[in-house]
Amino acid sequence: MKIVSQIVPFLLSTVQKYRIDDSHAIGHAFEVLRHSHLNWKQSSLIYPDLLGQRDVIYTSALVHDMCDNKYVDEKRGLTTIQNYLYQYTHLTNPEINAVSSIISTMSYSKVKKTGFPDLGEYQMAYHIVRESDLLAAYDVDRSIIYNLYKIDSKLDTCINNANHLFKTRVWKHLDDSLFTTAYSLEIAQKLVDESYQQMDTWREIYPSAISTMISGYDLSK
Repeated sequence: MKIVSQIVPFLLSTVQKYRIDDSHAIGHAFEVLRHSHLNWKQSSLIYPDLLGQRDVIYTSALVHDMCDNKYVDEKRGLTTIQNYLYQYTHLTNPEINAVSSIISTMSYSKVKKTGFPDLGEYQMAYHIVRESDLLAAYDVDRSIIYNLYKIDSKLDTCINNANHLFKTRVWKHLDDSLFTTAYSLEIAQKLVDESYQQMDTWREIYPSAISTMISGYDLSK
């Protein structure tokens, strides 16, 4: 796919430049792309206008964390993304504007603070990419890895932090009505079950870290 090949060099250089760790680097970008592609295929059967928005969706999925304020000033990162897209991709100016609007409004914190933006014809594209990022958040290991790089080198602390994040945020995504597409609603429930099992595995590997914190959870839920 041409647009993916055009974006990957930018991902490689940006990850290296800003020392973006494994939790938000290329592996995560590919995971969000995978969910976005599958959601786009399914949703386009209902919303045929999405067929012409594939490259906007793919691009947004790939670059969304290249302006994450955990690693880079958001405005500077967004400007760098825009400049690259103008120079090195076939995206039109309206498509680049759509990518910018999607990635600058899709974060969990912004949605919780201000709700969903109105992106007009790109509203479904926005939800597909935003929800794909949320689906990628159900990976317990990814949360632990982020904590190891950015918060604390002590594994027990990182496991506890991950457990707290899942308890207070990730396992509430469905109840908080953060998913709007049929694809995400179906996949999210499966990922909830898998993430409970994943956390239970960490309890077995490192019982002193989370044995007391997750006791009381119904891990078969």
